[in-house]
Amino acid sequence: MVEALPDPSVLIVGGGPTGLMLACELGLVGIPTVLVDRSPGPRPDAPGIAINIGTAELLAQRDWLDPIRAVGTVLPAAHFALVGLDPTVRAAERENAYLVPQSAVERVLAERAVSLGADLRRGTELVDLTQDAGGVTARLRGPDGAYELRVPYLVGADGPDGPVGPLAGIGASETEIPSYGLVGDLRADFATLPPELFGVRRHPGNGGFYTGAPAGNGLLRFMTAEFGAREDAGTGPLGADELAAGLRRVTGADLPSAAEVVWAQRYRQRTRLAERYREGRVFLAGDAAHVFPALGGARINTGVEDAVNLGWKLSSVLRGTVPETLLDTYQRERQPVAVAAADSTAAQLALGAPAPGVAQLRELFAALVGLPQVNDYLVDMVTGLDARYPEPDGTDPDSVVGTLLSPARLKTLGGGEVAEALRRGRGALTYTEPEWLDAVGATDSVCGLALVQVSDLDSPGTRLLIRPDGRVAAVDPDGTEPYRVGDALRSCFGHSCR
Repeated sequence: MVEALPDPSVLIVGGGPTGLMLACELGLVGIPTVLVDRSPGPRPDAPGIAINIGTAELLAQRDWLDPIRAVGTVLPAAHFALVGLDPTVRAAERENAYLVPQSAVERVLAERAVSLGADLRRGTELVDLTQDAGGVTARLRGPDGAYELRVPYLVGADGPDGPVGPLAGIGASETEIPSYGLVGDLRADFATLPPELFGVRRHPGNGGFYTGAPAGNGLLRFMTAEFGAREDAGTGPLGADELAAGLRRVTGADLPSAAEVVWAQRYRQRTRLAERYREGRVFLAGDAAHVFPALGGARINTGVEDAVNLGWKLSSVLRGTVPETLLDTYQRERQPVAVAAADSTAAQLALGAPAPGVAQLRELFAALVGLPQVNDYLVDMVTGLDARYPEPDGTDPDSVVGTLLSPARLKTLGGGEVAEALRRGRGALTYTEPEWLDAVGATDSVCGLALVQVSDLDSPGTRLLIRPDGRVAAVDPDGTEPYRVGDALRSCFGHSCR
């Protein structure tokens, strides 16, 4: 039997941060979603531990950051290959990064998604899928048995080993650095833990590393990495002796017997990149599209940005305001970001390698980081602020087109932030003179844009078309080229607003 769903609907496979964020994005504009996840309940063992500035700003644009702030901690530091960076150079105009467990992020997003109408079905897995020109038929198996769903589009956010990519015929390239890593949470009175279990340190011999940071009240999140294969590594559940030995090798400290292991697992230094992000009416996002080693901290953040990028495009196509070709821009914009993140993480791992000469290279690199231009460049890279989508007619390196709008960049005439206009999942058009809107072709809000009058008449960036994902789609620097904004209005939203 094929279950009937509201039309249009989207089936999302995978209930991690990416799938949940996509359900939220579609729910904001009234698109029903069914979100299935094979786990019977929320995962306590999700390994992510932080969100970067870019992700925090996306959540703030939707007014969803406060619950995460409440359980997280401002992360005042950043690093590249464990060489410290100074992210305060962006503090005046950008949001903060936050130290927050992935499980807490998932809890906040799940509550938001359900409140926006998402049908969250846990303990349910995708068994098979077929598609044709009209939609996708998914065969699912849940607590009450097998059934089928028919939807216009299906999105796989089901991780690197999930079924969506293979069932859709999407291949992937994969590389792995021989390594041995442990990650998990310890519950303990912090005063009883050795000081070596806090902070960041390098392995004394093989170029690996250790990080330990608070992950909640009385919880310590730890992560180790040792490069080179270990013949004594287990293959079954991680035992207490193996965990204690792994921590001791990297930190030199013994784990107190009173410390409770909440969860712990092995992990791999694995890079996996999908060949493409779309096959017909099936899309990949998050870890299903790209996986990076843990050192770069990019997995949650790239996945959330995938969801926000794809969400507004899917909803626009489903509502019939734009042609389906807009969906082709999802891969064109997001795949290069994943490749760049993979390259950045590979570079960081290379700087930690025990190969001859790398120690001297690290010393030189650390000296270069002291230069403001190098620091700023790397801060933008590791905090997700360097990602920029290309302009259709070529990218002007000095243009703001394709960049993520800073929440503090523009103020409305009433003194508020322009980013507030994006809370309902709509785009925004900022202007200084009402007559300019007529020249653009935006005399009302037929296409769902928020029209926002801003106060800074002298700034060249006050006449902006901002996409629902917070990216600048077009700019008219001095008010003499409204056609630039009009053209982008048609390509992003399908028509002018007349």
